[in-house]
Amino acid sequence: ALPAATMLSGQTFTVSGLVTPARPDHAVYLERENAFLGGFHTISVGKELAGGVFSISHTVNSSTKPEIYRIKVPGDPVLQAVSSAPFTTQVSPAPPGPLLPVAPVTLPH
Repeated sequence: ALPAATMLSGQTFTVSGLVTPARPDHAVYLERENAFLGGFHTISVGKELAGGVFSISHTVNSSTKPEIYRIKVPGDPVLQAVSSAPFTTQVSPAPPGPLLPVAPVTLPH
């Protein structure tokens, strides 16, 4: 299950899926493409549950360009690492809201 194609800054999305062969408690990474388009870096970590099911949530930040993500399952001594096909989400700034007053700060003498 992939996030919506467009989101507002501050929204949270969840990516879920199934890893085979299942390895319960094995890490699953949500990665975002680097700003210079030269690879990916981990932004959130989940783990496989029984049957290889996983679910990872992430809150998006404001951006003026599409964000490209992927899921990566790291390798171990038996199986090599594997990554999903990249998926894209356009993040827009959240609409402006009312400014709330801040309580005055009293500094010590």
